[in-house]
Amino acid sequence: MVKSHGGFIRVESQPGKGTTFRVYLPANPELTAPESLPYHVELPAGAGETVLVVDDEESIRQITRQTLDAFGYRTLLASNGEEAISLYSTKQSDISVVLTDMMMPGMDGSTTIERLMKINPSVKIVATSGVNANRGLAETAGGGVRDFLQKPYTAETLLNCLKYVISANR
Repeated sequence: MVKSHGGFIRVESQPGKGTTFRVYLPANPELTAPESLPYHVELPAGAGETVLVVDDEESIRQITRQTLDAFGYRTLLASNGEEAISLYSTKQSDISVVLTDMMMPGMDGSTTIERLMKINPSVKIVATSGVNANRGLAETAGGGVRDFLQKPYTAETLLNCLKYVISANR
């Protein structure tokens, strides 16, 4: 295949050190590198709003916190529904939106949503799950669920969702 494209392979080997294969192909003078990327996406930043992140997976909580902190949000973290209810009860006036996983041990996402809505019927909630079937559970959990994010989601998807949910007056 390399020969058919006018190239060659150089092999260098040293006992006890390994082998290096170098593939050489001729340059195509008709092709030029693009001067810039085709497009640049401006990610929406927060304005200091607080997001309560509820997920039983430590890595997801930490990655979400890093992303949100980098884009101007403040974060509170809860590893389960019980912890989320406790945090929300004491800091509800500071929390703009709750981002909660639907599948957690102990108190699941649906129960967490129901309990949050008893505390504050106008709470803004974004439900998340790696199982798309949980979208229906989130939608039936009550009017507090403003959006659903299918895991894994990108930083762009998360930030756009939060900007929309926080700015929506519904």
